Amino acid sequence: MQNVLHLITTLDTGGAEIMLLRLLSGMDSTHFSHSVLSMTPAGEIGERIRALGIPVRDLGFSLGKASFSGVVKLIRILKKSRPDILQTWMYHA
Repeated sequence: MQNVLHLITTLDTGGAEIMLLRLLSGMDSTHFSHSVLSMTPAGEIGERIRALGIPVRDLGFSLGKASFSGVVKLIRILKKSRPDILQTWMYHA
């Protein structure tokens, strides 16, 4: 099984966020294990992804502003989860 971590700027309603939700809704869970990491606090789409049973976490960034603690959290999450695939969404991620 492939462990896929999706890193996205935000999980508020928008085009990329809806496409991530659609992708996750249709993926074969016998071959892929997904988790989602939002740079900003999870919004409406984050809740819909959680409802699919997919873990959603956030780095706590303010929109457009990175923080040192958020970068440290990102590094820790990557080291702990060791994803086979890191899928980034949008240019900030």
